[in-house]
Amino acid sequence: MNSKSILKLLRGVVFLSLFAILVVACTSAETALPSTGSDQEVINTAVALTLAAQPTDTPYIVPTEALPQPTATEAATVTEAPTATPEPTSTPILPPTATLISGDPAAMLGAPTWIDEFETRTHWGTFDNDCFKSQISDGQFIMNGKLATTCWELTWPEIYNFYLEATVETSEQCPGDAAYGLLFRAPDTDSGYLYGLTCDGRFIMASWDGETRSGTTYVPLTANPAINGGREQTNRIGVWAQDNHYALYVNGLFMTDVVDNSYLEPGKFGIAVRAGANDTPVTVAYDSIAYWDLEGNPPPKPVQGPIAPPPTATPIPGDPSEILGAATWKDKFDNANNWTLFDNTCFKSEIVDGKYQMTGKRASSCWEVSWPLVQNYYIETLVEFTETCPDNGRAGLFYRSSENDKGYLFGISCDGKFIASNWDGEAETGAQLVPYTPYNGIVTGAGKVNRLGVAVVGNVHVYYINGKEVARIEDDTFTEEGRFGFYVRGGIETTEPLPMLVRFDDLAYWDLDEPE
Repeated sequence: MNSKSILKLLRGVVFLSLFAILVVACTSAETALPSTGSDQEVINTAVALTLAAQPTDTPYIVPTEALPQPTATEAATVTEAPTATPEPTSTPILPPTATLISGDPAAMLGAPTWIDEFETRTHWGTFDNDCFKSQISDGQFIMNGKLATTCWELTWPEIYNFYLEATVETSEQCPGDAAYGLLFRAPDTDSGYLYGLTCDGRFIMASWDGETRSGTTYVPLTANPAINGGREQTNRIGVWAQDNHYALYVNGLFMTDVVDNSYLEPGKFGIAVRAGANDTPVTVAYDSIAYWDLEGNPPPKPVQGPIAPPPTATPIPGDPSEILGAATWKDKFDNANNWTLFDNTCFKSEIVDGKYQMTGKRASSCWEVSWPLVQNYYIETLVEFTETCPDNGRAGLFYRSSENDKGYLFGISCDGKFIASNWDGEAETGAQLVPYTPYNGIVTGAGKVNRLGVAVVGNVHVYYINGKEVARIEDDTFTEEGRFGFYVRGGIETTEPLPMLVRFDDLAYWDLDEPE
């Protein structure tokens, strides 16, 4: 490394808790903060800020407040009439969604803009404090985590659109819930995004704003076989940042992506470590860290992620309804010929002014299906929000329903999020397939209309909002032909249900089965 190119060295260590998917940060004064709920704890964290000219190993200890984990699913158990069964959303199982680039980013982008292989400590400080110890030895940046809080250290480049990647080796000392990873888009030493891996093969992404003491967990701790879990393993952890879109990679394979507007300015980046529960020590070694500057490069077209290629799984390389031509089947709701209308304890359905109107009466997902029985297809509908639209109410498509209480759900909420899940009423089990994800492509407000679509081929499900792909998963729960329809879920405030009224129009499907 050319030391003459160094303009500034900022070294900082900031702590936040990843355990139990809580995000915390530090205040600037020793002020005890109340817990935000009975199921939370006040967590002591620390800040050790080091100026380039005056290093110190003495951390400044302050108490902080544990933030609640963002709710991605709400459990509910109800039983309704056939073809209108409410769905209990339940245990989260989160496979990959959409991606920004096809293939291994490091292999495709060529030589990095900047790389540190830790031959010297030019770009870094080294510490030995209550939370961790760091040192550079034999071409590795070694971090020993001492506390079950995440400590990170920043280096000097400030970057905006980039692909950032580090190669990390775990050691014999690597308890399953211990973590390591990347901090990026950091405007200062106690704010930014964190993307981490655990020793037992899970990943997580969160953000934290140290000034306002507010944070969000975007991706909860999620297992993925692409991660080499265990002791003495090596992983490449990478993040593609393009404006407000962040795609997460491990070993060149896509994990998931996040859309968020918290940090939209150039920021610093760094590396992190966290000991296991009960402060069980962990040691990890960073072999290298590099970034590729993406300024001026448009994001690549979304394609299939991570482990298995899709079976004919990019049926629609653009806006499906524009590409596929005339629909195989369409209902404009001039009458109720294709539907059974209900008014029960969970929802009411009716045809009003050429639209299918559903009123969700409680915080349980209720659905109704029509008669076509299909397997591989693209389905689309218009979803209109109304004045009766609580933030956590949602509505959308129900599909691949071989029986009235089985199938997949893809919906949007009144506050601009989307979610996908499945439910097997016979086994009384379900899975969240795409977490509750904010998306600024959803138009919110009374009278606003969004176009919701799903392309399903084999076990591959591709989700669209207003003609744009937003997520992609593989799931084998229901692969046979089934019916499709709509679902609605009311909101909830404290323990009180809030009604949700939504209108659907122009439901259509395009058959994607190849002719025999």
